[in-house]
Amino acid sequence: MFMGVFLFGLLFKIGSAQILHRELDIPQDDAIGSLTKLGSTLLGHFLGPIQGDYNEICRIVTIGIAGSEIKVGFRPHSTCTYCCKLVSPHRRIGLYLHRRNNTVLKLDMVRKRGYLKANGVNSTITTVLYIHGFTEYATGVSARIVCDAYLSRKIDYNVLALDWSPLAVFPWYSAAANNTRVVSRVLAKFLKFYDATGELKLENVHALGFSLGSHIAAFASRKLKGRMGRITALDPAFPEFPLDNDPSQMLSKRDASYVDVIHTDGGGYGFPWSIGHSDFYPNGGRLIQPGCEPSQLAEEGNILSILLCGHFHAWRFYAESVRNPTAFPATKCGILKNGRLRSCAFTIHGYMGFAANKSVVGNFYLSTRNKYPYSKSTESQMFEKGTVRLIL
Repeated sequence: MFMGVFLFGLLFKIGSAQILHRELDIPQDDAIGSLTKLGSTLLGHFLGPIQGDYNEICRIVTIGIAGSEIKVGFRPHSTCTYCCKLVSPHRRIGLYLHRRNNTVLKLDMVRKRGYLKANGVNSTITTVLYIHGFTEYATGVSARIVCDAYLSRKIDYNVLALDWSPLAVFPWYSAAANNTRVVSRVLAKFLKFYDATGELKLENVHALGFSLGSHIAAFASRKLKGRMGRITALDPAFPEFPLDNDPSQMLSKRDASYVDVIHTDGGGYGFPWSIGHSDFYPNGGRLIQPGCEPSQLAEEGNILSILLCGHFHAWRFYAESVRNPTAFPATKCGILKNGRLRSCAFTIHGYMGFAANKSVVGNFYLSTRNKYPYSKSTESQMFEKGTVRLIL
């Protein structure tokens, strides 16, 4: 079944690349989510309760694939009949404090007055909270790259990464999607406690969620009455979250004082719709981003990465913007009511990523290069009529 999901995803991306220049619509149907739900339903019929060596069956391992590392488990940790028991979920979730001396300090999700202060968290500065996605972990590739970008700046930040990897293991996507609610409850209680002690002010928290992590940030902030300062959603997960665009069941602009979204795999693994105060569509937010074409990846001997290449570009773009806040100038110019682009002179209306702020509201477009550094100069960004269609 999961090999079928893998092959479907691969064919889906390759097929999308083939029609990219002929079809202008970004997919709006949740094809991948439909398949993951079907897989979970079928497994419910064939897999029974765990029998045998519980620790071995519920063991989680880390493997390398397509230039990244993922967490894999024989069974998911969730609430299904064939799942490993999800007891005391706060014990399976942790925080990692990334520091400038290239060290990482693991923190438990305990609520104890003075705990964060004693471990070096400064209540007077901005707290960056990175929340990883499906199959990832808090010291994995995306977390390291984003956190290191913040640590490279001259200004001090509390740089934290939430680790919920035991609840997000491959290939159990449906369980991970369901677990976003569980994780958000643990995170909300943690943040509420330390906001009350004065050790971590909610208004100073900037949550960066990648994929499923975007929804965790949203659900947690919702429980805190939207008091979180900012949520940046890095290609928020689409599979199993469309729900007729119901904002109560996913990230929305009501979840924080400011919500900005970067769309890089619209209609595939990422949301195709505008759901924040500011929604940025690099290269139209399309499924196949520059540098992710099957022909190029095949030539590099990395064809498997086509499944997540565009999706991963969201955190790659963001990390670059942290190091260079004006790297990604964006414009409203060229976006018409029907979603098509027209030729026009590029006018900067805002910047994608780190420098986005409350004064930058609406839908924005920009183009990028096919390799690092991904940013393009303002002068090089000119649009041709009808090249991309955006979802407004």
